[in-house]
Amino acid sequence: MKQFTQICLITLLCLAFLKPGAVWAMSSEVQQIMLEGIALHNIGEYSAAIDTYLQALQSAPDEPIIYYELGYSYFAAGQFDKCIAAAQEGLSLQPAGNLEPGLYVLQGSCYSTDNRFEEALTAFRAGLAKYPNHTGLNYNIAITLTKTQQYAEAIAHVKTAVIQSPDYASSYFLLAQLYEAQAELVPSLAYYLRFAMLEQNTTRTRYAAYSARVLAHVGIVVERDGEYYIRRSADDSSTLLIGLKMAMLSQETDAAKSRAAKFVNGLTSFVRICSELNDEELRNSFVWEYALGYLVSLHEHGHLDAFLYYLASQEDLLGADAWLQAHPNAVRELLDYLR
Repeated sequence: MKQFTQICLITLLCLAFLKPGAVWAMSSEVQQIMLEGIALHNIGEYSAAIDTYLQALQSAPDEPIIYYELGYSYFAAGQFDKCIAAAQEGLSLQPAGNLEPGLYVLQGSCYSTDNRFEEALTAFRAGLAKYPNHTGLNYNIAITLTKTQQYAEAIAHVKTAVIQSPDYASSYFLLAQLYEAQAELVPSLAYYLRFAMLEQNTTRTRYAAYSARVLAHVGIVVERDGEYYIRRSADDSSTLLIGLKMAMLSQETDAAKSRAAKFVNGLTSFVRICSELNDEELRNSFVWEYALGYLVSLHEHGHLDAFLYYLASQEDLLGADAWLQAHPNAVRELLDYLR
């Protein structure tokens, strides 16, 4: 897990889900200045965006959304102390709606990115005391807890984020890494695959494809005297059984002709095993509801091959592109299904 912390930062900060109406409540003059600042920020002109927001504050010093946007640009520019101060000023104005939890997320993320982890946790927890189910607060405190290797608490917060926003791909990516860090390989594999169903053709998707291939074929540990074992998941005991079956499969000779076909065969076996397990505890578990169940459904609807060859193509495995080109209808149907 050498790359764990580094890759985790690719998960993206879930800073807030702000509504445009917060901007439109201003005077037309300030609104125009704000839109200019946002446009500058979006093209990476952070210093110019900061100057624009400071200009807006001269006309509307009591508008908390200006402090949010100002702080966000300070964050992007790496000026973390100023970001923290802007977020605090915005919070002091008692902002309405989703802006208040967004300011807590911004403040905590500035502390966290500046490696001031205790202060980050204090900021996030202050927000969570008011908004315990907010996706951004739960997701971002989990990132900080991950950096400090507090994995169990991080997992609890990510699960809350998943429940609140089940289509937010980053949560599954983070969950997969958290379980992988604890050698709980079956949940990790399930969450990487669920992530790849939600986010396609990115750096993180390629990493998820690589991780899925490794976990599917190295889902065993040689302890001593050639004996294999896999750690029991904290989520449910049935993942132990899945893991042992995967261990046996990984020892079998694979006669597939291409690396892509081997990848697909291994992961198809994983999903098939899950679908065949008649285990009430497993089917009532969190990992089933939010990951394994989706994979089994993909299999039952006949889209699993297309999905797995797509994943294989993300790793440039030999044979993947040829399969995708030979099955355009299957690819099109998969994309329609994932939408």
